Amino acid sequence: MTKMNWDESHALDKLAQLSIKTGVALQPGQDLLITAPMEAAPLVRRLAHHAYKAGAGLVTPFYTDPEITLARYQHAAPESFDKTTDWLLRAALAVITLNANSFVELIPASPINPESRQMINTEIINYIKL
Repeated sequence: MTKMNWDESHALDKLAQLSIKTGVALQPGQDLLITAPMEAAPLVRRLAHHAYKAGAGLVTPFYTDPEITLARYQHAAPESFDKTTDWLLRAALAVITLNANSFVELIPASPINPESRQMINTEIINYIKL
């Protein structure tokens, strides 16, 4: 089986181009904030490429790492799930407020791969359900 080189994928490039032109409708001078899992890096690169071609001011990617997410679910204190990264939420809100339609969030179907789920601390799961 041949491994796909997503960085050179024509289909991924077309998806990114369509996302910037139609989905985000990015206007010249607008900034773009992209949040995505690390696995989506090839798509994020293509989004940035097309955003800059469309005249974006600044494209800022924020990546999440599923292994770090898993470590949190395995080992963090339950109370840590009451916290959010307020500074990141304020920054995203500022970008959206100043640059309407300039936010892209790529969300994986599941932030934790199915094989890792049995390694999650059940105390955390019960705490989150409360």
